[in-house]
Amino acid sequence: MHARHLWQRPSRAGSGLGVAKAPVLRQLLRVAGCLWLLLLAALVGSSARTLVSIHLGNSSLQGADLPRFPSPTPHSRVLVISPHPDDETLGCAGLIQQAVSRGVPITVVFLTNGDAFPASAAAVLHRLKLGPQEFVRVGERRQQEAIAALRTLGVPERDVVFLSYPDRGLLAMWTRYWERPVRARYTHAATSPYPRSFTPDAPYAGKALVADLARLILDRRPTDIFVTHPNDEHTDHQAAGCFTVAAIESLKACGLIAEPGPAVHTYVIHRGDWPVPQGLHPHRKLVPPTSLSALDTRWFSLPLSPAEVRAKAAAVWCYRSQIALPNERRFMASFVRSNELFGEFRWVLGDRPDELAPGDTASGWYTIFDPVGDKVPRSMQPSADIEQVTVHRVGDVLDVRLMLEGRVARWATYVVRIRPVGAVGPSERAVTASLGPRRTSLPKGAICDRAGNVLHMKVPTAAMGNPSEVMVSADTHVGAITVDRTAWRAFRIR
Repeated sequence: MHARHLWQRPSRAGSGLGVAKAPVLRQLLRVAGCLWLLLLAALVGSSARTLVSIHLGNSSLQGADLPRFPSPTPHSRVLVISPHPDDETLGCAGLIQQAVSRGVPITVVFLTNGDAFPASAAAVLHRLKLGPQEFVRVGERRQQEAIAALRTLGVPERDVVFLSYPDRGLLAMWTRYWERPVRARYTHAATSPYPRSFTPDAPYAGKALVADLARLILDRRPTDIFVTHPNDEHTDHQAAGCFTVAAIESLKACGLIAEPGPAVHTYVIHRGDWPVPQGLHPHRKLVPPTSLSALDTRWFSLPLSPAEVRAKAAAVWCYRSQIALPNERRFMASFVRSNELFGEFRWVLGDRPDELAPGDTASGWYTIFDPVGDKVPRSMQPSADIEQVTVHRVGDVLDVRLMLEGRVARWATYVVRIRPVGAVGPSERAVTASLGPRRTSLPKGAICDRAGNVLHMKVPTAAMGNPSEVMVSADTHVGAITVDRTAWRAFRIR
């Protein structure tokens, strides 16, 4: 019989068995359909409850009374590091104005040109089909918009620096492309195609970005550096702090800048349903996202005058390529508030001589805390929701423990990433330990075990070249979806 005949409806003259099965099959299909609908409704309901909970939590902090962030003094020198053109205005426009008004030297550095935004590019160029050159044109336009926005805030063009690394490529440069360059997704470039670049033809590699930041820090000698928070959800924003801290620590290790080095302050741009309510509300306050409010950052508020708020709004309006999109316009307007928000985050653990020294004492453990259940995928996948990562040195082994909200699951992938920094600077000796359903990959000599909600990895320091300092992070995945990712944090090792 041909295959197509298998799908024909049985005739009434057929066997009684075939006729009897049809209603049963239809009944089973109805039951299965009902079960799927119930499951879908439960998932949607759970997601809705999580979203509402996050929104209400963020809204509840409107009355938070935060300590005041000190305004720049005549002795300050300020360096603002912005992952993309517009982040500096959204996060720091008021601070920039106060620095300018006090005659404080200020430099604004853009790590990328924001050229990996197809929707914005299509809206600006009025074309749906875009090639590499069109995305470079968008990046050049973003540069011009940044210059105009900062001019509005009082910063001359000579104090604006474009490093021109790949938009949406910074985390890959930090974790995987250290010596060899990554190719940008939209411009298809592996070196900077922009004439206005701090380093002409800069290779898209992590080592080059650290070198550029180190040169700028040595040249400008900032007392205060402002960079995006390590728990910001945009991967470029997460990597920005890593590169900044790596540059500072490398300069300290080489004796080129003295301890304690410049103060590093953080600001947040992307954190789910935040700020709330979205849209233009210039009389409301900017407060921390509830998931980060009591974690490991001390938050401060910088009040802005009505004139500073108006100037910030004017600077935001300079980014016409972004506000051309209604959702972006609404989001960017959310940062025009009566204050700005800055965090004091302890990037480096191990400042005391006994920290991370060899031994097996409870006091030797240091922790990366992570928000729990603060996003729909995390609340629905507790086995992939990270609570904290603890780091400890025992002899010549770095002991890393990943603690989860739920039990360690064999269908999830768990990754611990360690990058050496310090005396020889960040290096290609970074290691990645990965445990997943299809493949386990561990550095030479490393071991891994799991029990309950704890994943325990031991990595020999020799696998990393016996560094004096490391930066550590962890992430979890279900299939191709990243469920959770902790902030990166530096640990000094004696």
